[in-house]
Parts: sequence; structure tokens; C-alpha cells
Amino acid sequence: MVVKAVIFDLHGTIVEYKVNSKAARAEVTQYLISQGIPPSFFSPSESYFEALNKLEEHLRDRPIEGKTYHQLRDAVFNILDKYELENISSTRLTPGMLETLKTLRKKGLKLGLLTVNGQKATDRLLSKFRLNGYFQAVITRESAPRLKPHPLHLETLLRLLEVSPQEAVVVGDSTSDIKVAHALKALAVSVLGGIAQKDELIRAGADYLSNSPADLVGIIEKLS
Repeated sequence: MVVKAVIFDLHGTIVEYKVNSKAARAEVTQYLISQGIPPSFFSPSESYFEALNKLEEHLRDRPIEGKTYHQLRDAVFNILDKYELENISSTRLTPGMLETLKTLRKKGLKLGLLTVNGQKATDRLLSKFRLNGYFQAVITRESAPRLKPHPLHLETLLRLLEVSPQEAVVVGDSTSDIKVAHALKALAVSVLGGIAQKDELIRAGADYLSNSPADLVGIIEKLS
């Protein structure tokens, strides 16, 4: 395998970032129900991003008068922006990550950022830690027609980087990062200590596990 690009998740991978996900999910669910989406639409095993991925099809079959998919999606994104922006001041860069990004760039690898975070929070975080110059392409939730684990999210980023899935490694802390990588037959490296437990990542099929950013460099070197 020839690795040409490394695709990073943001929240839980590049930065250690606290968001009140429980409250955000509750407000998103309450809002969509108030707009006519039935409670039965929501599954406790799905993230609100997975719910959004199936919302357009739901509205096609059961339209809501005066509301389009894009209007509802934008309203949900605004709710999420509120929760993501409130804790940026307490966010910190994952220890060792800056050195890892520098090393990977020196090796001539393309770096991409694939995140379900919004553009506002992503811009603030990249600016805060002076990371803008490390990524050749950044795809936030506003930039893709569907969100991970849907493959269209990753496909959008790979097109910008001009690499094939087989030339890319996806690095993240959740099972959705594994699913989106494997949907396109890219390799998935799961970082420990984030949103998902080690056994969850193994069950989801992580190709490699990384205990630290320094481990990641060794994994990429091994693959190349």
C-alpha cells in the first residue's frame, strides 16, 4: 500500500473538546418533533447526524407543509453551533498531535480534516491552535451532502485531495470513522481515549489501534 493522505477527525482526535452532546441531542430531537417529525423517526442507537442522513428521504415520502429538508437541516446545524461554540475556550490540543502533524507533512503526505463539527467551531479551533496550514482540505458538516458514517462525506474530501480511498488512512476516535473508511475500502486507524471504548472500536473493525499521536506515525510508516 502507498499512503498518500491521512484523514483526521477533529473532536476527540485532533483536539480534546467537551460538548454537551446529551443536551444537544435532546434539543435537536425536540425541535424536529415540533416541526412535525414523529418521535418514532428517532432511534436511541443513532447519532443526530445519522438521523439527518435519512431525514431527506423521510420528507420525500412524508412532506411537511412549509418546511424543506434544507431548512430543517440548517436549523439543526444552528442548534449544534450553539453547543459547539460554548466550550472552545476550555478545549486543548491532544498532547503530541502538533508534532505528529508536522512529521506527516514533512513526509510529503496530504492531510485532510473530516468532521461533523460545524464550520464556525472548526474555524475557531484551527485558528486557536494555529493548525490552518497543516490541512490541504477541510470538510465540515455544511460541506457534504451526507455526513459520516455515510461515504459521501469522505468522498467529498478525497476528491479535494485528489487521492483514491486505497491511498488514504482515516484516523478517528469513533465507530463512525471506521464505518466511513470501510465503506470506501480505506484503512481505519482508531485512536484510544476518545468517544468510543477500545472494545467498541475492535468490534467495529478498526484496522489499527493507536494509543497516542506518536503511535500514529509508526503505523503510517509501517503501512508505507
